Amino acid sequence: MPNTLPPCVCAFALLLATVPGATGQPASGDASAAREATTGIGMKLVYIRPGKFIMGSPPGEPGREAQEVQHEVELTKGFYLGTCEVTVGQFRQFVTETKYQTDGERDGRGAYGINEAGKIEQMQPTFTWKSPGFEQADDHPVVNVSWNDARAFCRWLSQKEKKAYRLPTEAEWEYACRAGTRTAYTHGDDPEGLVGVGNGADTAARARYPGWSIGIKANDGHVFTAPVGRFQPNAYGLSDMHGNVWEWCEDWYEPNSYPKEKQVDPTGPATGKAKVQRGGGWSSDAKRLRSAARVGRDASAYRGCYLGFRVVLEQESGTQSQEPESPKKLPAGLRVMSGGHSWSTENSAPLCQAAGITGHLKLNKQGLHSGRIEDLTPLLEKGEIDVYVWQHNSTGPDFPKFLPTLVDLGPKHNPNFRVIMQMPWLTNDGRKDVKSPEEYEKTDLAEYQTELEKSRKQQEAYIDEVNAKAGKRVVFLVPLGDGMLEVRKLIVAGKFPGITKVNFRETPGDRGSLLQGDIMPHQGLLGMRLGTYMHFAALYRMSPEGLKFPGKEGDGLTDAQREVLQKLAWDMVSKYPYAGIAKFDAPNPIVDAKSRFGLDVKTDRLIMTHADKPLGEYVWADQRILRPYFANLHGPGGTKVTRNHPPVPGTDAADHDTMHPGLWLGFGDISGVDFWRNRGRVRQVKFLAPPTTADERITFATESDLLNPDGKRMGGMVNRYTIARRPAGWRLVWDATFTATEQDLVFGDQEEMGFGARVASECTEKTGGAVVNSHGAKTAKATWGKPAAWCDYSGTKGSRRVGVTLMPGPKNFRESWWHNRDYGVFVANPFGRAAMGQGARSAVTVKKGESLRLVFGAVLHDGTDYDPANEYQHFLEAVR
Repeated sequence: MPNTLPPCVCAFALLLATVPGATGQPASGDASAAREATTGIGMKLVYIRPGKFIMGSPPGEPGREAQEVQHEVELTKGFYLGTCEVTVGQFRQFVTETKYQTDGERDGRGAYGINEAGKIEQMQPTFTWKSPGFEQADDHPVVNVSWNDARAFCRWLSQKEKKAYRLPTEAEWEYACRAGTRTAYTHGDDPEGLVGVGNGADTAARARYPGWSIGIKANDGHVFTAPVGRFQPNAYGLSDMHGNVWEWCEDWYEPNSYPKEKQVDPTGPATGKAKVQRGGGWSSDAKRLRSAARVGRDASAYRGCYLGFRVVLEQESGTQSQEPESPKKLPAGLRVMSGGHSWSTENSAPLCQAAGITGHLKLNKQGLHSGRIEDLTPLLEKGEIDVYVWQHNSTGPDFPKFLPTLVDLGPKHNPNFRVIMQMPWLTNDGRKDVKSPEEYEKTDLAEYQTELEKSRKQQEAYIDEVNAKAGKRVVFLVPLGDGMLEVRKLIVAGKFPGITKVNFRETPGDRGSLLQGDIMPHQGLLGMRLGTYMHFAALYRMSPEGLKFPGKEGDGLTDAQREVLQKLAWDMVSKYPYAGIAKFDAPNPIVDAKSRFGLDVKTDRLIMTHADKPLGEYVWADQRILRPYFANLHGPGGTKVTRNHPPVPGTDAADHDTMHPGLWLGFGDISGVDFWRNRGRVRQVKFLAPPTTADERITFATESDLLNPDGKRMGGMVNRYTIARRPAGWRLVWDATFTATEQDLVFGDQEEMGFGARVASECTEKTGGAVVNSHGAKTAKATWGKPAAWCDYSGTKGSRRVGVTLMPGPKNFRESWWHNRDYGVFVANPFGRAAMGQGARSAVTVKKGESLRLVFGAVLHDGTDYDPANEYQHFLEAVR
C-alpha cells in the first residue's frame, strides 16, 4: 500500500538524530554531525552514523543465494545518503545544464524498455531515460542510466555544490538498507509486507501482464515506477530501498567475493567487469527485493528500465545543520553549577575530557541547597552561569521558590542560560513500609512505575507553567528516575551484564553498592554513572556512547555494563521532549502565509489554525488518555464538528470522556491489553517528520511505543498524518503501521477496535442528527454492525449542516464493520467480526518482526452541498 505523503517527506532528520549504528558503538565525536543535508536541486540526504552490522544473509533465508556469505562489517565513517532515488526532474536539470548525453544516446543503442505484452525487450534506440516505455513524471526515479551516467551526475553535483558526491559502496548501501535489522526485509521476513515499504512485482503487474508469474499476492498500487518517497521509509528515514528501481553502487561485482572474516570499510574487488546493483525494482520478484540480494551489470553497456541510483555525500565535505541543537563541530564547554545533595552531583567533566570538549567548568556544586538565592544573584547578573542543574525533587520545599528568580535573571544576562532539573526516583520506593533491604526487594515495580509517572507528570506540568510565564523554554527535565527503574528491571530480569541482584548497602552513598546505596535510596555506583551519562547527554545534546573516564581507575564499570548504561542514557534523554533534545517544541507558532495555516507545537500537543480560525488539536501526552488523539476539530468555516474536549457541563454529555476525545485510533484488545480504556499506553517517542504546511495541507509523522500496563514495550507504531483542504471540509488521513518488535501482536475481537469519532453534541442522533452509510442505510441502529465503505454522522449547528465522515482505506486487510451509537460515537472496526455479529470470532496476529498497516480517512465538514459519496471517491484517489 503506497504512502500518501508528498514525495521525499521521508527525510526524517529528527529520527536520524537518535538512531545509532545497527550494532556496536558510534565514533565518539559522531553526534556532532549535521542531521540532514539538502542540495541546491532539492535533493534531501540524511546522516548515517558509523557502526557495525552483519552483511549477507543467513542460511535458510528464502531466496538466498550462495554468494551472500554472512560476515561482519564495520563502517568507521559516517556518510549522508539520499532519502530517495534520483528523480527524472533532477536528472533533467543535470542534462539541461551540461548538455550531457547518456551512454545509450551517444552510442545509439538506447536502453532496455517494456513492450505492450509486458516483455522487457532488448536495447533499442527508442528507449532512453526520457522514454522508458511507460509514463513517468518528474518525481519518478530516473531509469535507463548506466553506471557511467550515474557517476557523471555525481561529478556534476559535486562541482555544482563544491562537495564530494558519489555512489554508495555496496557495504554502505546494505548497512543503510537494513537500518539495524537482520531480517530479509526491513519490515520482517514476510514478502507480503513489501506492499507497505516498496514497489515490486505484484498482483497489479500480473493483472496488466497475464504472462507474468512472479511477485507478491498484494497490490502496491504501481505497475511501473512509483513517485519517490511514496512508501514507508525504514528506520533511518530512507524510502524505496526495497524496489522501485535497482540502484547502482560504487563497487566492482564478483559473484562469490564475500569473505568470511570481518571487513572494515570494504570497497569491493579491485577490478572487475561489472558493477554492483542493489535493492530490486518494480519488475522484481520478492527474493530480489531482499536486503542482501545483489547482482552485477556492465558499467556502460547496461541501461535498464528498472535501474537507477541514489547518491552519497561524504561526511568530510560537511553540511550546515538545519537543527541548531546539532552543531557541526564539538560544542563549547559550559559553565555548570549544580544544586542538590552531594551523592547526586552532576559530574560530566570526565566525559567532556573523553569527548574532546574543552572549557567545561564545574562551579560550586552545592548551589541553592544552601537555601540562599542571594548567593547566586551576582553570578547570574554577570552572566557567568550557562546551566544550572538541580538534582533533587522539583516539587520539594527548596526549589520552587528559587526557580522564578533563576528563569528571570539567567536568560536576561545570558541568552543561552537554561535550567536542567533531575526527575528523581521515589524516596523509599514511594512506600512507608520500606525500612530494610528485604522490604526493598519486595517492591512491585509495576506499581512503582505508575507512581513514578505521576511524580514526573507533576514536574512536567510545573515546568510547562514556568516556561509559559518565561515565554520560551528555559527549564528542562532529565528522567533519571525512569532510567534508574529501567536498570533495576534489567537486574531483576537477569539481563544486566555481570549482575544478578541489586547489591544493597546500608551506608548512604556507598560506592561499593551497585544501583542504590541505602533504602532511602541514594545512588550506588550504577546510579551515579547513569546520572552522569544522562546529565552529559542533556548538557551537550550528544551521546555518551563509547566514552570512557580517563585515568587508570576509570569509571569502575566493565565495558558491557558501560555500554548498557550509556545506550540507555542516550535513548531516554534523546527521546524525551522535556530534556530538550527531541524536537517536539517550536519556539513560536508557525504561520504559513501562503496556505494560511498556523502550527503551534507545545510539549504535549499541536494546535492547528487556518486563516485565524481554529482547526483542532493533536494531543500525544495526556495524563488521562494514554494514546494520541485529535480533539476540538473544526470545519473550514470555523464550526466545531466534534464534541468539546473536555466536555462542557450543561452543554455536553460527560460519558466516555477519556475514551471519546474527538477523533482517535484505539483498540480494546491487543494481546490482551486494553488500549481503548487506557489500560495500555501508546507513548509517542518522537516526531519522525515535524509538522509542516505546503500545498493547502498539513503533514507530520510520529513514532510511538506500545506499552502494557507494566510499562513493558510490546511493539512499535508509526503514524503518518495528512490534513488537506477540500471544498466543504478538511480531509484527514491517518496512516498507521504497527510493528511487532518484542512479541506477536494479536488484535482481538471487540466492538471497541478501530477508527472512531465523537461528533458535536448538537449533531448526535439524540439531538436530531443523522447517521447514513455508503449503502444508504440510516440511523445508528440500522448501520450498527454492518459493513460499509463509509459512514457520515452529521447534524445542524446554527444554520450549518456539519459533521464527520469516516472512511476505511480500501487496501486495509479487510472491510470494516461499524459500531455506531445514537449519542454521537461511531467507529470503523475491521477486527470485531463476532462482536459485530458478522461471523466467527477472529484474531488477527502480527508475527514478531512483521508489520500491519491500516489507513483511515475522515472529512470534517461544515460547508454547503457536501456529498460524502463524492468525498469517498476523492479519498480513494488520495490513498491509491
